Amino acid sequence: MQQQHPRQIIDGTAFIVDLRNRELRQSSQPSNIIPFDRLIPHSNHLGIFHDRVTKNAFDASTPIPATPDRIVYLKLPSYKQMDPVGFQECTSTLKQLPEKNQRYKSLTALPILPIHDTLFYVHLTGLRFIQVSNPSNAISFNDVQDNNNHCLVLYDTATKNAFKGTWGDFTSSPTVRPIRLPARDQLDHRTYLLLERRSHILDTAVEKSADLLRKIQKKTTTRPRKTNNQNGNGI
Repeated sequence: MQQQHPRQIIDGTAFIVDLRNRELRQSSQPSNIIPFDRLIPHSNHLGIFHDRVTKNAFDASTPIPATPDRIVYLKLPSYKQMDPVGFQECTSTLKQLPEKNQRYKSLTALPILPIHDTLFYVHLTGLRFIQVSNPSNAISFNDVQDNNNHCLVLYDTATKNAFKGTWGDFTSSPTVRPIRLPARDQLDHRTYLLLERRSHILDTAVEKSADLLRKIQKKTTTRPRKTNNQNGNGI
């Protein structure tokens, strides 16, 4: 029997609460999706800057509308309050992970991405996809082709991992399928921006260090050389 997801009313519109896929889907228009990454977490509730026209989270990278009152800040219940049963199921699944995978035990720690018929955590900093039900199985980003606007992986449904055989093996294998995935900046937008920021900070620090080193070297090479000539004449 198909799982019945609870509904959450946002500014008069009903949305389906899907904890597993980390999203809110408009009941009357399922293509309108609010990813959990667009929600603002607080200690006992969630927040959202809601666009009343698009019925979605306001994209801060776009210009502010001519009628600013169409953007409202709304307070939403926590994940647990929105779907107590689903939250308990997700928590139970996460509790079954081995101790060495403690860092994956938070429901909101890592986004979840379906790859073919299997759910994977998106571990952007670790450069891999980690199977939710079997954390020892991971797809390395080295086996994923980055095509700028999307990623591509040759996925083996038998091993639930990236295919690593020859081209001949691929063409003759009934279990290998090319799977199109979102671009890296779309897999986990928040972490991607954080990594970009860290990279920029590191590049700036390296640049400043190199500039300081060049100044020191220049000062050293232009310093007047001492002479041991007692007559005062240079060498």
